[in-house]
Amino acid sequence: MVEAVAREFAQVAGGFTTSEIRERGVCKGFRVTTLDGKSAVFAHVSFAGLLRVGKYGVDVPAFEQLALSALEDAILGRRMVVIDEIGKMELASKLFCDVVQKALDSPAIVLAWWKFMCPRLKRKSTRRPLPFPCARRNSAPR
Repeated sequence: MVEAVAREFAQVAGGFTTSEIRERGVCKGFRVTTLDGKSAVFAHVSFAGLLRVGKYGVDVPAFEQLALSALEDAILGRRMVVIDEIGKMELASKLFCDVVQKALDSPAIVLAWWKFMCPRLKRKSTRRPLPFPCARRNSAPR
């Protein structure tokens, strides 16, 4: 759903999306992809010695290198900031909450999917989320 909206507004949007990496129908990890096409695996079951969220090792520097720079660029030069998603793995980055707050404080439209919100954002932001009647992030109501 978020990806479809981002594609429709490609000329004015910047940011990132995340997607599952599936092998034989089983989720093995997650990829972060900027709206300008750069991507990296940032969480995978095979990542050892890293921060773990559930069964996944999370490569926070890989996430930060792509996602945070994409968000910063969008905040500065775009009318829409896309953040897909705000979840436990993304929140493993301490810098991520700060950049999300910066996006919320900017004049840009912020399109974000979240499962977990950084508590600081709830207190400080003057923006209010609009509920979307959709059980899954990649499906739209019909």
